[in-house]
Amino acid sequence: MDFKCSYNYEFYQDFLKLEKWIEKANVLDKITFSLISEDNIEVKDLEYICKILSLCLHTSNLKLLYKTLKLVLSFMIKFEAEFKPFLFQMCEQISKAMIYVNSQIQKLVEQVLFIMGEKVFNQPEYICFLILAIQRTNNSRVLTSLGHKIIHNSINHPLKISYYSEILGFFTVLKKFINTKDYKVKETGAMIIIQLIQGDNDAESRECEEEEELQLEDIPEAKEIYDYYMDFSNTAKLDVYD
Repeated sequence: MDFKCSYNYEFYQDFLKLEKWIEKANVLDKITFSLISEDNIEVKDLEYICKILSLCLHTSNLKLLYKTLKLVLSFMIKFEAEFKPFLFQMCEQISKAMIYVNSQIQKLVEQVLFIMGEKVFNQPEYICFLILAIQRTNNSRVLTSLGHKIIHNSINHPLKISYYSEILGFFTVLKKFINTKDYKVKETGAMIIIQLIQGDNDAESRECEEEEELQLEDIPEAKEIYDYYMDFSNTAKLDVYD
């Protein structure tokens, strides 16, 4: 079935609601990329792209996912400011793409996440999407790179025990860095836990908090991970990441 009609943004937004029909007809990729390309992408296309991204993740359409991620990458580079209102929705969708072992998709997801890290991860709460990506990948290179983003961010925004334990289960995520044979991943995890402890012990940052923060020893999983990383950091030569 061919769709030869003029561009109508609202029509195609409504069209996406017909998810089951689209999946059965297998026409989603045909209509999408006759409308939007990396060369003619516009600001108004982003909401549409978000829905396409969600749909191709839902249907496991890897071919379309790859094409859509390329559009996301182009949009982020071209329209940095306009991207921010869609940050939370897009980051969560992007992190879901980490479950696919397809190497081309993983490389694209890496690029997208790294650009997000450079452009919009300027507040501590944005790290939650890096953590989502960490939860969904076993790729050592991705783990190391995303871990470095957390470390770099924590230099200007000290990691808070209460925030990362209560809201994000941060210590559970750190187990990803333990359960690997890759030395660089373990090393990165050690640096994260050190930064976390430094942030928790920062008296100046503590004065800014209205509510009392949790202490490291108050976190059920903390002692196990703390002991592991302190033992590891005492026996390993850790690089300092500027």
